[in-house]
Amino acid sequence: MVPATPPREHVTWTEGNARSIARQRLAEAIRVLRACGASVDGEVGDASPVVAAADALRRAPAYDEVIASTFPPGMSRWLKMDLPSRLARLSRLPVCHVIAAPHPAPASGGSDPLP
Repeated sequence: MVPATPPREHVTWTEGNARSIARQRLAEAIRVLRACGASVDGEVGDASPVVAAADALRRAPAYDEVIASTFPPGMSRWLKMDLPSRLARLSRLPVCHVIAAPHPAPASGGSDPLP
């Protein structure tokens, strides 16, 4: 699940822009995780990573684990909100926290990546 977080670097944006950026991130995350041998799927969700994860868990409660991908401490808004711990409490599943290496991308949106 990738939240449709509004892009911070754009002066104006639409929900469609945010969802398009999230779809691109989702496709890349699935590609990378599958290349590592993981069996993963995903969807685009609410702009809030906690709400988006809760929605996904309600719709398909048979997950084995939650993978939370964030930028490194200091760069990550999601770590400041203690996202990995919040996801563990919410899901009651193991949470694997992956720290992504930031890289410039035209569709980055300024949010943490979350496969």
